[in-house]
Amino acid sequence: MSRVVDRKRAVFCLIIVAMAYFWTNFHRQSMAVLAPYLMEEMGITTSQVGTLGSIMFYVYGLTQIPFGLIADKYGSKRIIEVCLVSMVIGTYIFGHAKNYTQLMIGRLITGFAVSGIYVPSLSMIRGWFDIRVYSTYLGIYLAVGNLGSVLSTTPFEILLSNFEISTIYNVFAIIVLFLSIASFFLYEKPKSKVKVEMEKTSDPKEKHFYIFLASICLLGLLYNGGRQGFQSLWGTTYYISVFNYSIRNASIMMMIFSIGGIFFSPIAGWIADHFGRFNALIKMSMFTSIIWLIVGVTPINSNYIVIGFMAFLLGGVNSSTIQNAFTTLGDYAKPRQRSLISAVLNTSNFFGSAIFTQSLGIIFEGRTMNHTTFLVVFVVFAVLILMASIIAMFTKNNLDKNLGGLNE
Repeated sequence: MSRVVDRKRAVFCLIIVAMAYFWTNFHRQSMAVLAPYLMEEMGITTSQVGTLGSIMFYVYGLTQIPFGLIADKYGSKRIIEVCLVSMVIGTYIFGHAKNYTQLMIGRLITGFAVSGIYVPSLSMIRGWFDIRVYSTYLGIYLAVGNLGSVLSTTPFEILLSNFEISTIYNVFAIIVLFLSIASFFLYEKPKSKVKVEMEKTSDPKEKHFYIFLASICLLGLLYNGGRQGFQSLWGTTYYISVFNYSIRNASIMMMIFSIGGIFFSPIAGWIADHFGRFNALIKMSMFTSIIWLIVGVTPINSNYIVIGFMAFLLGGVNSSTIQNAFTTLGDYAKPRQRSLISAVLNTSNFFGSAIFTQSLGIIFEGRTMNHTTFLVVFVVFAVLILMASIIAMFTKNNLDKNLGGLNE
């Protein structure tokens, strides 16, 4: 499939949606560094911090299917425009919040805003570039987005140490405002106005695709749940509690985690384009399980460089693997349902994020957060991801047997 837009405009559009995803990642991950400041300045509890961290993911999960349906029927461009304007509003409210209720309102609006960026972007990127290199450009998109995760770590902690939260968020809101204006210049192929009559009888083989979809959603729920639970909130606490790091050093570790994602995302996309998207998904998921186990057993007296290297690997595999789930499903899904199918997967991903983030807050409440506690958590992550990967392999084999396979 050839491009439907010239390269310069395609790159311009890619930059806009990638920068939108940059701010999506920042808002998703920023609570990890913000939490100590909010607990000290506003006196909120660990459980409330967990709720603030998870509420965005619940909103994210609830909006994915509606956004997917809208994108398939009316296009993705309008969704991105509305969500970027909403992000400006949510950013401003959160930055000027004086109590827990106002923080929640800001997070709710921001949660709505960030939830309409990823799935619509997938659909638009597929239309801008040759499908044979789609995963590669998606990897570039994710790498730029992961820069937002980097901003949410040490750079954000430095900003918080030197400026008022309201000042910082004012600047962020202004930047997103300019980005929202730029989004009105995005190109999207017009939706066909020809009505397609749906068949009244469904293909009995479709059930095998939906079984496969369910298995991928399970993998996404567990995989993303572990990743976001760690990256968006509890990773900083892990480095502080287990290794006795300062907030600054802990935030540096989370920055290294995010840099790993930037480094691995384009590589993961290239591997998927050349060796098969599903193969890349499963092998990298299993590798992720191994890394979670290694991180869990890392001794508390380990060298700072060793711990940093493990953070780099953990961030790399966690931030780059699940993209291949979206591209795999996109290969099998009907063209008119791709956004909806992606939305279903993203719904499970972020319900997993919400459940894991909030559940860890409840588990940690009143308990000593030490090496043993986190070891148990990481072992659970590893086992669940491994089991889900094996289930996905079986359902994929069953799908190929019944549909005659698909060229990846």
